[in-house]
Amino acid sequence: MTSEELENLSKLVRSKANFTEDNILDKSLEMSSIYFRYLELYTSEMKELKKFEADREMLYGTLFLDLKKNSNIEIKTKGDADTIIKANATYYNASLEVSHQETVVKYLEEVIDMYKKMTYMIGNIVSLIKIKRGLQ
Repeated sequence: MTSEELENLSKLVRSKANFTEDNILDKSLEMSSIYFRYLELYTSEMKELKKFEADREMLYGTLFLDLKKNSNIEIKTKGDADTIIKANATYYNASLEVSHQETVVKYLEEVIDMYKKMTYMIGNIVSLIKIKRGLQ
């Protein structure tokens, strides 16, 4: 998911999360479909994150082996190798991809958690409205 897609998703979440007493019944019916849509999106983005992490680790291994075989730089510790590998532009870009994807996944986790809480709140509000109407 690109930064622009993430921003558009954020706007959509804000628009869908607004509810009033007038639209609460409609929102209560809509919540489960929205929740499962975000859950599916979360699952696919989590798979993408795992792929990016695996690609980065494979790149690290390739760079490490290349460093050991073809470099005339003396590597005394794994920390030395880490420093050299993490300075590699390709590895840096792969790390940026992982970091961005972690942000996307974290955001989706928070959205899903928010929708869980909203579903509970809307259920309580609907019950309160029913009680108010029953007392009138």
